[in-house]
Amino acid sequence: MTGGSLASFENRFLCKDGPHKWLMWRAKSDPKKRALYAVARDATESKIAEEALARRDREILTSHKLWEIFHSHRPLGQLYNDIVEEISDATGFPIAIIAIFDEAHQKIIFQGSKGVPAQFGFASPEFPIEDTFSGVVVQTGKPLIVTRASEHSEYKSVISDKIGAQTFVGFPMMAGEKIVGSLGLAHPESIEITNRMARWIESLANYVAALTERKRAEEDLRFSHEQLRELSTHLRIAVEEERKTIAREIHDELGQDLSLLRLELGLIEGRLRKDQRDLRKGAKSMAKLIVSAIDTVRRVSSDLRPTLLDSLGLGAAVEWQTKEFQKRTKIACAVMIEPPDIKLDQDRSIALFRILQEALTNIARHSKATTVEVQLKALEKNIVLTVQDNGIGIAPDRIVDLKSFGLIGIRERVHQLGGVVTIHGARGKGTLVSVTVPGKL
Repeated sequence: MTGGSLASFENRFLCKDGPHKWLMWRAKSDPKKRALYAVARDATESKIAEEALARRDREILTSHKLWEIFHSHRPLGQLYNDIVEEISDATGFPIAIIAIFDEAHQKIIFQGSKGVPAQFGFASPEFPIEDTFSGVVVQTGKPLIVTRASEHSEYKSVISDKIGAQTFVGFPMMAGEKIVGSLGLAHPESIEITNRMARWIESLANYVAALTERKRAEEDLRFSHEQLRELSTHLRIAVEEERKTIAREIHDELGQDLSLLRLELGLIEGRLRKDQRDLRKGAKSMAKLIVSAIDTVRRVSSDLRPTLLDSLGLGAAVEWQTKEFQKRTKIACAVMIEPPDIKLDQDRSIALFRILQEALTNIARHSKATTVEVQLKALEKNIVLTVQDNGIGIAPDRIVDLKSFGLIGIRERVHQLGGVVTIHGARGKGTLVSVTVPGKL
């Protein structure tokens, strides 16, 4: 038998049950035909297996591509056109539509489409739920399959005439028990929708629904984080402004009043007679208290907002802060600033100064260090601040602890400036805090 006749025999074998049974009956009485039937059966089974494997590979590849689309860094609304493009190519339906259900307003919102004729269009992407076939699918929660639209009056006006399709398949997009929307596919020809094809389209619809819900959750979480960061930034700016106002009022008002009080007390002390020893002693004691109060006012004012930061810049403020820290804690501090007269804009100056304060506060509270090295460098494009101590070192779990508010504050300040922060600790080798932020001198 020639190759052509074998192919012809195989085609007959692939026919419906009648020819198939006839071949089996003929093969029983003819050894040659029985052998030919076995060859055809093996070839057919191999072909069926190859087609099933190719179909399975296509389904897996489609799912993977949809996953990649959804995990790209774009808003959800911009992804649906890529999704319908992929589903259209994978299923062979030239027309594809994704409609999202707005439950609050009972509307259908068309988010992505491919192959929809211009005359059908979407003058408005939103429609009342009862005005579209996608809405019908969403309302009923059941698939809608039409294979000869032109023969059905209820489908002819839209599916056949406007979209130019004979076959329409619509499945609800289900995420658990929730209906997210619908996936609609259309074809200009009347084609048979097998059970396997229907199940695959249904699985695609549900997969898109699950990814949609996940993407929505991610966007809601991202939006919530952005709101919290905006609020944090607003509060930080408000706190800095309040610190500045309070520091100025303490320094100017309270400091000035104490200085005048010290002057007036000196005048009174000068008028006392030499034999008024008790009054002289009391005046000197009061003078010491006033001087101590003036020093306290200056210290509190400087802690709230160092005047050096506004007048001489970040470099001078860093030197002053480390000297005050050394005086207060008895921990030796080494400071290196390059260039020595480094000056930055107000936002970066305040942020880096507060980061330094927080790092030094953590060292005083937890490190048991005896020395601290502080470096502030202005590179070509970045500003780098490092604080290194020789203490016991920070534990890794403390670095990411949600209750480590000081470290969280450092990260938020750095994030606000578009920089990066590294916090590293080793037992017995101390802790390193390194901050790099973009900026120009």
